[in-house]
Amino acid sequence: MADCLWCNRNFPPRARAGGSPQRFCCAAHRTAFWSALRRWGERAVAAGVLSIDQIRNGSLAACTLVRDVNSPPASVRRAADPHPFRAPVAAPECSGETAPDADLVPMRHPEGIGCSFGGISYLANQGGVVRVPAEAVAHLRPHGFVVVQADREP
Repeated sequence: MADCLWCNRNFPPRARAGGSPQRFCCAAHRTAFWSALRRWGERAVAAGVLSIDQIRNGSLAACTLVRDVNSPPASVRRAADPHPFRAPVAAPECSGETAPDADLVPMRHPEGIGCSFGGISYLANQGGVVRVPAEAVAHLRPHGFVVVQADREP
């Protein structure tokens, strides 16, 4: 027996002669999954989190859906760096009096997406919070982002 990734219903998978294991109980749920994934991708591109070049030049290796989201493969584990996806830029001169993240403001979008500002992509953490430069706040509010109060942040 297997659990459908879309509806979580338990179903008997069809016998297969190879390939990836059956992940959905019916074709309608498989179609709904891929349609939703395309919408997420479109939103990521529109928000500047993902570029067409990244999609075009990304890995062409076959991808199998991860069943256990609490223990992803080592290749997709989160890095210890709190900003692992920030584009590399020269670090500003720092006197040591403030932490480098002191000017970053935690924000959240209703869909838990990241954003792009000043040519740098900022991805949301597992709690849906993205930390952006203070000057980005006014630019992101019209797009649905709200500032997260420090005592309410996950």
